[in-house]
Amino acid sequence: MSKESWIEEFYKNGVENITSEKEAVERSLKKWTGLLPENLEKHELLADRYLNIREPDDTLVMDVDGSNCGLCEYYDDACQGCSISRFTKTEGCMDEGSAWLSWAEARNGDPKPMVKLLTEILEETQWK
Repeated sequence: MSKESWIEEFYKNGVENITSEKEAVERSLKKWTGLLPENLEKHELLADRYLNIREPDDTLVMDVDGSNCGLCEYYDDACQGCSISRFTKTEGCMDEGSAWLSWAEARNGDPKPMVKLLTEILEETQWK
């Protein structure tokens, strides 16, 4: 396995050409699922303490930030309109106690809170 296999499985379509809010949530969920330790390990990748995905030789695969977030792309970084903000009734991912901020501050934190949150958003939102 490799970075190419990880990208194929979890980030194949990136954040380009997202046409709906639901698709943005689905792509975000796919990426966060790929950040689970077992999925990184399966593809022989690591998460470093600076929130980057790296190959064992330290080659950068991806920074985990808004530049590769389906929701950030769909909402053009306007956090207040984002599904996460509406669902959690916060100002955005940088709000105290948010799933993303908790993950980021933990430096190699557990992506499960984001996977859980995005799954709940998908399941509980009435999509147009």
